[in-house]
Amino acid sequence: MRNMTLTYSGGSILPRVILLVVTLILLLAFSEIILRLMTREPAELSLLRAADFQAIYFEPDPILGIVRRANLDVRFRFEERPSGFIHFQTNNLGLRRVEPTEQNKGSKRRILVLGDSQIDGSVDNQENACSLLESKLNSGPTRYEVLNAATGSYSPYQAYLWYRTRGRDLQPDVVIFTIFLGNDLAELVAPGRPRLMPDRKGFCEIGVTEGYQRRMKTYREPSGWTRLRFSLLQNSVLFGRLSSFVGGSGVQATGPMGRAYRCCIGCTGQSLGQAHWFKNHPQDVHLSMLSLKELLRRFRTDVEQSGGHLIVLVLPSRLQVEAEQDAERTRKVAQILELSAENLELESRLAHETVSIARELEIDTVDFTSLMAGFHRKSGGNLYYDTDWHLDPAGHRFLAGQLEPLTSSWLASGQSAPRPRTRLRANTGPDPR
Repeated sequence: MRNMTLTYSGGSILPRVILLVVTLILLLAFSEIILRLMTREPAELSLLRAADFQAIYFEPDPILGIVRRANLDVRFRFEERPSGFIHFQTNNLGLRRVEPTEQNKGSKRRILVLGDSQIDGSVDNQENACSLLESKLNSGPTRYEVLNAATGSYSPYQAYLWYRTRGRDLQPDVVIFTIFLGNDLAELVAPGRPRLMPDRKGFCEIGVTEGYQRRMKTYREPSGWTRLRFSLLQNSVLFGRLSSFVGGSGVQATGPMGRAYRCCIGCTGQSLGQAHWFKNHPQDVHLSMLSLKELLRRFRTDVEQSGGHLIVLVLPSRLQVEAEQDAERTRKVAQILELSAENLELESRLAHETVSIARELEIDTVDFTSLMAGFHRKSGGNLYYDTDWHLDPAGHRFLAGQLEPLTSSWLASGQSAPRPRTRLRANTGPDPR
């Protein structure tokens, strides 16, 4: 048999192939290092990761649209974090905790927390306000369990549906229902989501659409390619840049919202995007308030009939607490979206109406706007990330510290919550970082 060694007129080609492969690997590694050290992560790359993260983090649900998967352990690259990652873990019920949750609470006192991504948390599990609150409460002899059922991207109505379909059976003593002023009120009337809308006969429940689930990119089981691509996006900035370049991100779309996201993800997604929606759909402000009032009325009835105590916790956006920290990008996004000063004041109006509705229904309500703004003003400490305007670890510590005495009071007495001005005092001592 003749020798099959790969040769050409100049000799064996194999060393040259090896040299080419090694050169290519070194070039890619060098490019990766340069991109990480010399450039800031573009919006497209962050949103590309988020899209695949959703497919891994969520699964479809016929009533809620999406729910978190159970028994997850996944890391999401986030440059602003010292570790470079956020560690997301869920337990047997898909709650944001490691410890398993039994349906029967036994002798423990149980607090259930509902809301969206601000409480779900862009932090590791142990840094989350719910985990911190549980640790604080368990410093005494009584055993407490704080269950974090808040879910990223949920509207208030989806949070209520989670309680109605899953949370009620957990027999919570206290239900803390958080309403985030930066995007929750627009999401109450957003097409595609499950909604509670007024009609001629009162209110009708509108179910989730298939289009919403496709847009959220949720599947019963993520494909192998989705998992591989997510892993590459997590570990290679270069791969993300190339994916973005070939059109892998919806944020590249033309139009004001695309340009706004490219300018500032946090300003747009956690505040000004809602202002833009209500500017272009002014009738939805009234519809949203009507929906919220009916939602809270039903929520209180359901919780009290189950022997629990409902609390409404109103969370401000960064725009209301520390806007000067991102003033230039906020100004640019407002200009892109053609938002007036009046449009930018909408969150203050929504806060006032939300608190008024809850208190009219005699629901204990805590508005954290002035507390958080006061802490920032007096201490100089920040409570939100620069990147995406979610609460950072200091923000979660602040919430847990303020909620501890209130939660203890609610659990001990079962009576109305103490007035925020007398019992909720912002810690203006050392920065909670």
